[in-house]
Amino acid sequence: MSTATAPASMGEALGMLESAMGFLADADAAQMPAEALAECLQALERTDAVEATARGQLLVAFDAKNGHLADGQRTCRTWLIHSLRITAGQAAEHRAVEALLDESPSGGASSEATEQGDLHGYRRAHQ
Repeated sequence: MSTATAPASMGEALGMLESAMGFLADADAAQMPAEALAECLQALERTDAVEATARGQLLVAFDAKNGHLADGQRTCRTWLIHSLRITAGQAAEHRAVEALLDESPSGGASSEATEQGDLHGYRRAHQ
């Protein structure tokens, strides 16, 4: 169970996320014992699945509101590539998770899969 303070807003949550990732990026991994490195890698994998779910949910809403049109992009895919400067492959991965979440009867990840950081478990539960 985490002792971290829950953010009060989306902006605060994103700031906390960037701060935490900066802390991890600045850590001297070479000086850490292998057990601590394994724990960090496991936690990053769990949070990666939750992050993919969060991004997918945001993309579902962004796409439904035609947010890409405000930036002069004809599709959400082109917006991802040009505005976020990601590769076409990354955009395809993001869109695949978006489609998975958009097809879900609940419109979002199950709390159990999210708590476990298990996007694959979410996929299995919603097939």
